[in-house]
Formats: sequence, C-alpha cells, structure tokens
Amino acid sequence: ITVTGRVLPNAKRFHVNLQCGSKEKPDVALHFNPRYDESKHHVACNTMLSSKWGPEERKYYIPMTQEERFTLLFLVNRDTYSVRRLLSLILRLHIFVLLSTY
Repeated sequence: ITVTGRVLPNAKRFHVNLQCGSKEKPDVALHFNPRYDESKHHVACNTMLSSKWGPEERKYYIPMTQEERFTLLFLVNRDTYSVRRLLSLILRLHIFVLLSTY
C-alpha cells in the first residue's frame, strides 16, 4: 500500500489507518501516527479491536519532517507490517489480530 503526501508546516500529528472493512467503527489493523507535538518526536503505532486500542508501540524516529513531501510504502507480511520510506526500513510491527478478507 503506497501513501504519498506532504506534512503541513505546523502539523502536530497525522495518521494513516489500515482499517478492516467500511462499517462506522471498524477494527484498525494498523494505526501509524507520526507525532510532532511532544518533546520527543515519535511515531506511535497501534491496533484497534472491538473499539478498544491495543498496546501502543513508539518509535523515536520520524521519517519525514514538517513541510516535507513523502511516499510511504506499507508492506503487509504474514505476521508483521513493514513501513518503508523510499528504500529505508522505518519499523516492523507484529500483527496481533487475524484479519478477514474483504
């Protein structure tokens, strides 16, 4: 899955959600959330199952700065997600929920 965009100059956060289905409150297989509004900039990642967030993982590295254009590649593997920017690995997360095919 490829996501291309630009971080706004005064952005505090943005997120990409890989959700399961299109219902009103779907499960979220991956919540990718770069945060610029805390003293240590970081990416928070998480999953949501039955409207409850799972444990948050934080990576104290953000692959793009404010005002920067970016292309992220989300790779879905058997039991992990890999998020890449260009050819560099950003993070790898384990998938904790079994996803149905939609």
